[in-house]
Amino acid sequence: MVARVAVVDDRPLVRSGVAAALAVPLVAECGSIGEARARLPVARPTVSVIRAALCDGSGLELCRWLRTALPDHRALIVHDRGTRRSLMDAIEAGAAGFATATIGTAELRDAIARLDRGDSLLDGPSLARLATELRDGADARTGDQVDRFARLSERQRRIAAGIGDGGRNADIARDLGLAEQTVKNQVSQILATMGFDRRTQLAAFVAAQREHHAVETRR
Repeated sequence: MVARVAVVDDRPLVRSGVAAALAVPLVAECGSIGEARARLPVARPTVSVIRAALCDGSGLELCRWLRTALPDHRALIVHDRGTRRSLMDAIEAGAAGFATATIGTAELRDAIARLDRGDSLLDGPSLARLATELRDGADARTGDQVDRFARLSERQRRIAAGIGDGGRNADIARDLGLAEQTVKNQVSQILATMGFDRRTQLAAFVAAQREHHAVETRR
């Protein structure tokens, strides 16, 4: 483990537990957003493990702030009881990874190592698997997005399906017999229609809808 790791969690036992699990000294242990804002720009971690709900606010807001303060930094958001909605929120905040509080030691070490290498844990098959494992957590925004998805053209829905499979624009263009620039333009239109900022948000939505339909089919 060579990553420079920080932990932002308002529970001292959790912070010490993460340090013990990683078996390396942490560059910073912070118990609040205020402390993290003061210490992380100085400590300059490459990866931070951030609890989603902190004593003085949302870890997602801290994640958004760190995108500007430490552009090369990658955040792993840990949610006490993750849902697909909380996964979508983490993606929107710019997190590179998402986990629930039940994450095991080996899985945590692997996630941090991958993030330190510059990988994202929120794209392609990894994202689809995570979205499938989490509970629905539907709310008014999810219902609105379902309505918006229904307004997409057939071609746009097929492109969205390709994104849900982790495909790049070139892959999707080849599979659908389209020009890559056409796919690029369509992706921009799809994101605008859906109200998303990133294709990872769309991929998570597609994965969640597939699981929902699979559950409905089995009933």
